[in-house]
Amino acid sequence: MGRDISLFADYRQKENSLTNYCGLLMKMLYEDSPRRFEELLATLLKTETNIIVGPAFTQQTKTARSIPDLAITQKAFSVFFETKTTDWFYEEQICRHIAGFNQTVDDKILFLLSNFENDNLECKFDKEIQEAKKHKIILRPLTFEDFVGSLEQVCRSDYLRNLLDEFKLYLDRNGYLPKWKY
Repeated sequence: MGRDISLFADYRQKENSLTNYCGLLMKMLYEDSPRRFEELLATLLKTETNIIVGPAFTQQTKTARSIPDLAITQKAFSVFFETKTTDWFYEEQICRHIAGFNQTVDDKILFLLSNFENDNLECKFDKEIQEAKKHKIILRPLTFEDFVGSLEQVCRSDYLRNLLDEFKLYLDRNGYLPKWKY
């Protein structure tokens, strides 16, 4: 049974605690500014995908049968993260995540988040990326370093910057940032 993201998570497995902290930063960013959260998703994806977070307000938008003066609409999306403390993802689990998306959702994204041991992640996960595309899902392997870099681009308030600094220290203390690159 799922739990809400919380400051007071009591997970015993490091992987679950790490996922909670990543989610907590994104939740706080969203609460601070839905537009910044939208920017984060665009930065993490590094694609032309335009995910709109929150409602869009338009005037005189033609629909199939009318032209309302004001339309407030929301495009649905689902973003899943599979977080690992080591570079160990297995195909069966990824396929289950792909199958787990609600097919009526417009935009579906699956991030594989870890401290990967190499830089060529798209090649490593090519088979899974192609399978996800068949289901109109974006699958993106993501390092903690890239995750933090994207957060640094969109966290503009002092409060969020301070939280991000603490998160980077946590990642570094636990060996989740790539020392081998430097």
